Amino acid sequence: VSSVKADELIKQPAVNATQSIQGKMSGVNIVNSNAPGASPNIIIRGAGTAAGGTNVLYVVDGVQVKDISNINPSDIESMNVLKDAASAAIYGMDAANGVIIITTKKGKLGNTKVSLSSYYGAKSMLNPVKMANQSQYITYFNERQTAEGQTALLSADQPYNTDWYDALTDVGFVNNNTVTLSGASEKFNYYLSYSNYNEDGILKNNDYARNTISLKLLVR
Repeated sequence: VSSVKADELIKQPAVNATQSIQGKMSGVNIVNSNAPGASPNIIIRGAGTAAGGTNVLYVVDGVQVKDISNINPSDIESMNVLKDAASAAIYGMDAANGVIIITTKKGKLGNTKVSLSSYYGAKSMLNPVKMANQSQYITYFNERQTAEGQTALLSADQPYNTDWYDALTDVGFVNNNTVTLSGASEKFNYYLSYSNYNEDGILKNNDYARNTISLKLLVR
């Protein structure tokens, strides 16, 4: 069993909480996608089933779910990963690929607490591809055609010189704002949060937006 607390999760802002634990747990391989809003692929101890895929089982506050993309990482108190087959066996066949147990935050005894968290970031291509310009492409194309014995060649007088790689990609911006209201008394325990997440993809017109509202109310 491996555990990660809330303090570790918020050190690496992410749209999905599992992205924040990448590289922090032995035996847990997390492969992220650059697509906005995409859930990462999680493999615990390798593939557990032959035909059942590699999807893990999530247990959020005792409820079994198959996806946590609708949960704001800031609302998570702790994450426990059951990697051993014996410890995961209590959940049956659904736990063949491992179990991630999530406990969400709740109010603490005392006065009402209001908190606000926000971050803004940008991302770009790590290793951009250098494209051939107009004259270089014409040269390469004509040399190949000649080597293959083709007679259809491009003329040097071309009307366009477009770098399509640059035209399709851009700098992606990420913005997240979360406000929470929490507290507890001898009879009530409450935690209310609202989050607004916006992400622009590196590919143009490939954006993602998410609004989440979470309410946890305990009555003694």
